[in-house]
Amino acid sequence: MRREDFSFNSEDGIEIAYYRWRAPGKAAGIVQIAHGMGEHSLRYAHVAEVLNQAGYHVYANDHRGHGRSVKGPESLGDFGAGGWNGLVADMVTLTRLARTREGRIPVILLGHSMGSFAAQHYVIDNSALIAGLVLSGSAAVDKLAIDPSADADLT
Repeated sequence: MRREDFSFNSEDGIEIAYYRWRAPGKAAGIVQIAHGMGEHSLRYAHVAEVLNQAGYHVYANDHRGHGRSVKGPESLGDFGAGGWNGLVADMVTLTRLARTREGRIPVILLGHSMGSFAAQHYVIDNSALIAGLVLSGSAAVDKLAIDPSADADLT
């Protein structure tokens, strides 16, 4: 399995690292991985290998403040000026890059942990870009809000 390393500049000027693992032969689709907090895309190399063997190209970016998208220790965990919305926009950019490079094959977005919350945000406005969504280590975003009337019960 051969990995290729690339990068693109985000809308707010952060260099975002991303990777491509190509399936041997003609691919059935693309799986785009959105990793969790405090990790990076290369932790999913073993997943990419299995997906490649199943006939899928795999793309994954190191989110802002993670992996190779970090320029120094001071920016670890920092989403930059674009914040959370910028992180989600970076995922959309990666989908578009993958679709341009690989053609019109289906894209499945796989989000783990923090990446699953970003994937839920992604599909609100960008579901037309993907054929499917896989969430791992997640919860429904709308269930995360605390009911203000429940504050009295927290004492």
